[in-house]
Amino acid sequence: MPVNKKLWLIRLLRQHPQGLSRQEILNAWADEDDRGRPMPPSTFHDQCNEMMRTYGVRAVQKNGRYTLQHTDSGEADFFNYLLERNEDFSVAGSLFLPDLHEAIERRRVVKMEYHPLTKAAYACMLSPYCLRFTQGNAYVVGFSSHHSQVRTFALDRIRYVQQLPQRFTRPADFNAAIYFQHSYGAFGGNDIAPEAIEICCNEWLTSYLRQRPLHPSQREAAPGTFTLNVALTKDFISALLSFGPALEVISPSALRERLKALAAEVVGLY
Repeated sequence: MPVNKKLWLIRLLRQHPQGLSRQEILNAWADEDDRGRPMPPSTFHDQCNEMMRTYGVRAVQKNGRYTLQHTDSGEADFFNYLLERNEDFSVAGSLFLPDLHEAIERRRVVKMEYHPLTKAAYACMLSPYCLRFTQGNAYVVGFSSHHSQVRTFALDRIRYVQQLPQRFTRPADFNAAIYFQHSYGAFGGNDIAPEAIEICCNEWLTSYLRQRPLHPSQREAAPGTFTLNVALTKDFISALLSFGPALEVISPSALRERLKALAAEVVGLY
């Protein structure tokens, strides 16, 4: 079975967190090639693009060396599972990951039964475009016959998956990295617009966010003050609330008022 070059490249870069030069990467491929040839530069760049399109993972170049840029600290375990079928990966719905991953790679339509949280269950045909792992949960993104549009599905709400002989063509302009570039979690889309956000944190949360940024756009403008460009989705707002008094939103004012109203609702419950 041919080597999956995208996963091979992810594995190689994960094994070298200090980074590798392009030539080192090209030469490393010779161990996989049946004639001991290095990887052509055009193939390397194609695979970097495919990594972003399928997995949303970037190979970032700095000082002439390439490293992986993850959007979620738990992605390492996710890729361990895809690379090694590590049984210790216990995310809900993971039993469907092999079939969905194979369907993505082979461009196969799947028949799926899905149970939404507050709606009736339904069956649909799904053309899966990419997998997404964030905030401890796994998702599949693709074109749904039930919705006649691209949707995101949580794996823990899938009850049945069957790979079909029918093939699909992924849109040339679909790119997982772009689809989720402004997202905090599972809510993605090319129509999601980011907002400029400034937050102020106490000493503990400042140290925490330096190690675990809320979003790849996060920058520390001053000690304890961070700026982000991220969409104001439900899961992001919930994350801000989860830090309680350790975090204050400075701007935009509309977000401050929204959090203030939500906090008042919580106080009202007690």
